[in-house]
Amino acid sequence: MKIGYDAKRAFNNHTGLGNYSRMLIKSMLAFHPEHQYSLFTPKTDLEFEELRSNLSLNVKIYTPEKAAYRLFHPYWRSVKVGNLIQEAQLDVFHGLSHEIPLGLKKKGIKTVVTIHDLIFLRHPEWYPRLDRYFYKRKFLAACQEADVIVAISNQTADDIIHFFNISPAKIKVIYQDVLPEFRAPIDVTFEQQFLENLNVKPGYILSVGSFEERKNQKRLLKAYSQLPDDRPPLLFVGRKNKHWNQLESLIKELGIQAEVHVLDQVDVEGLKVLYKHAKFTAYTSIFEGFGLPVLESLVCGTPVIAANNSCLEEVGGEAAFYVNPMDIEGTSMRMRQLLYDNEGYEQLKLKCASQAANFNFEKMANALNELYSSL
Repeated sequence: MKIGYDAKRAFNNHTGLGNYSRMLIKSMLAFHPEHQYSLFTPKTDLEFEELRSNLSLNVKIYTPEKAAYRLFHPYWRSVKVGNLIQEAQLDVFHGLSHEIPLGLKKKGIKTVVTIHDLIFLRHPEWYPRLDRYFYKRKFLAACQEADVIVAISNQTADDIIHFFNISPAKIKVIYQDVLPEFRAPIDVTFEQQFLENLNVKPGYILSVGSFEERKNQKRLLKAYSQLPDDRPPLLFVGRKNKHWNQLESLIKELGIQAEVHVLDQVDVEGLKVLYKHAKFTAYTSIFEGFGLPVLESLVCGTPVIAANNSCLEEVGGEAAFYVNPMDIEGTSMRMRQLLYDNEGYEQLKLKCASQAANFNFEKMANALNELYSSL
């Protein structure tokens, strides 16, 4: 088959949708090299040697030839890519992040779109009105136009049905996996050096994610402050921004400055070490489409406290404790349980590997391959 992907985020986004795009493309290249692949991106900022090395084999990268299209790349992605797709005689085009080029159905090209979440409709208060307007138009058009919609969780599938009135028969839930690097062994020398440079001793509580209202770090900090005085440090991983400034003010107000730490630049290898040496991770986000940090933690063998009101129970299974993300006291009690109930903690820790095994790189590729072949 000739398969095309919207690879903008694969080449230009270091987290989130970029990780998903890279993961999906890598999985198809690894387990289904029999196909021809075309990647469409307005630019290629990231080093992506795994794909570049296959250029002479079964991968071709398309970028705008004209400077005007590079400057106005949304137009190129929405309109001009359709002509390139037709010229390439693709069998299937997969939009990896909520959109597909215009007019592909009229050109007779089968299409798939991945929808990650519809949080902007569930919680419009977090998004500017203009953003919500354009998101809804773009997401809805893609769902209506595509032959199949890939939802990354049952929660997202339910939201597509609820908000867009899309038939369930058109939706296929295909779970993602962590990046393959997370399942590779940790280099011992790197691990020792990383821990030596870390200002926090192993056994800390870890929270990974961007700093924003939705991630609910304010309530997590309040819950943490209610723990006994012998509590371990709380370590955040995320890029500092305006919301972090609010969190920093709260940390001072709670009097826990000496116990709360933040790292804003950590690569995959560093994250693996951080997950491995945490007592547990806390991901009490108010709403998510998948919740990748939960799975990353489980892959590294570390139990999780997660929110109970979106998709995180799909990911964490029986290897996590769940809390109402709005319940500060309840969250604090669960944290206390993991810190001081050694028997319960060890039972939870034993379940991490089996739960993480439910998410599989090869399984993802095979499900996608079966989907493409059915079109």
